[in-house]
Amino acid sequence: MTKKTIPSKTGRDKSRSQSPTIRSSISSSQSQKKPLMPSPGRDIKSGGVQPARPVPRDFVVPQRPVSAPVIPGQISGVAGAAQAQAAEHESRVALLNSRWNSVAGRASLASLYGSMDAMTNQLNRLLTGVSDLRAHGYRYGRTWEEQIASLQEAWARQRQEATRILEDERRNLDSTTYDVQNYLNRAVREPGLITAADSRVSDFERQVSAAEQRVNGVFASTSQSAAELSLELTEAETVIEALESASFQLFPEESGLHVCEAKWYARGAEPLEGMLFLTDSRLLFEKRQEIVTKKFIFFKTEKKMEQELLWYTPIGGIEVVGMEDKKELLRAREELLILRLEGGDAPQEVTLNLVNARNEDWARLLKRAKEGQFDFEHVEAAPAPAPTAAEAPVGEGADTPTAPSPAEEAPLPTKCPNCGAALPTIYKGMREIRCAYCDTLIRLD
Repeated sequence: MTKKTIPSKTGRDKSRSQSPTIRSSISSSQSQKKPLMPSPGRDIKSGGVQPARPVPRDFVVPQRPVSAPVIPGQISGVAGAAQAQAAEHESRVALLNSRWNSVAGRASLASLYGSMDAMTNQLNRLLTGVSDLRAHGYRYGRTWEEQIASLQEAWARQRQEATRILEDERRNLDSTTYDVQNYLNRAVREPGLITAADSRVSDFERQVSAAEQRVNGVFASTSQSAAELSLELTEAETVIEALESASFQLFPEESGLHVCEAKWYARGAEPLEGMLFLTDSRLLFEKRQEIVTKKFIFFKTEKKMEQELLWYTPIGGIEVVGMEDKKELLRAREELLILRLEGGDAPQEVTLNLVNARNEDWARLLKRAKEGQFDFEHVEAAPAPAPTAAEAPVGEGADTPTAPSPAEEAPLPTKCPNCGAALPTIYKGMREIRCAYCDTLIRLD
């Protein structure tokens, strides 16, 4: 009997049997599907809609904490601020340590011991300096030896008193040094103490300065007097050195007083460099100028010093007629001293540029010399011993006339001993005068 095949409704033949592979994939896909959850508004059993349960009014839905977003620059900014604070603290500590090391070194007051030794040496040098000046013929500064002796006597007492005060001050400073050092060590570890530590160092600085002033105050007057006397001796030494190297000789019994570098503005010529000398008798200008004697292209290879006494005048014939302080752009100030001169071989008027000296000082020196004020400071040389009868030259004995004493000096002449003509005005400091009529040279000494 023949089997008939019944067609499907779709008109396609389906195989009743399925492939095992297809079946396994279907079952697998169904197993992966999630089961449907019942709706909250439906009743599972009845399939109806159940009303929603009301939410209490005070109920707050909990929320998960949300962390703030991390900004990359914020972390580096905090670290940078910390580093800046640390760097500032280190800088302040370094500066404070530098100040402390300086003031702690002064706290021993060792420099004051050196100052006292220097004072002793200075007084000894003053005494030696005066002896050297006297040996070279300097006859002014009559009270120098007395001043030095008085200073040495005062210094002997003052040094003992200064030493006692110094030891007391040093003991007080030693204890304070220990306390300040400990506080500084704490400030290094604790930045909050750095300001207070700075204040303590400042207080200690003032304490050390006050201690130094108390010790120096004991011999301040002696130190000042010694310094002033030292300047006077230095100026006198300069006068002696300049006179020893001069191209001229002083008169007998003439002594130098002051000297300075100067330029003479002669009419119709370039300024001449030289030295201006003031003695107890005259004012002299000596040319001292280097002259180039050989050149190689633009280079000066050889020079020589030209020295010549250009003019002199007695101090009694000097009159200050003007003083000027010229200050020009990009040039040093020029001290110009204008003098009118009479009685010597100098021009009637000269203009001098004083170098490293002041017009006012030299005007005062000239006035003192003219009025004879330096005579009170003159030191008389020790008289030479009188020769014995055996040492007296042949033909000379007890009847030999002696030089007249100052009280017995002959009056100055007013007429020429040769022609009887009236002589010109004789000024203080003149040693000779020439007759204007017969040209006779008359000695006044």
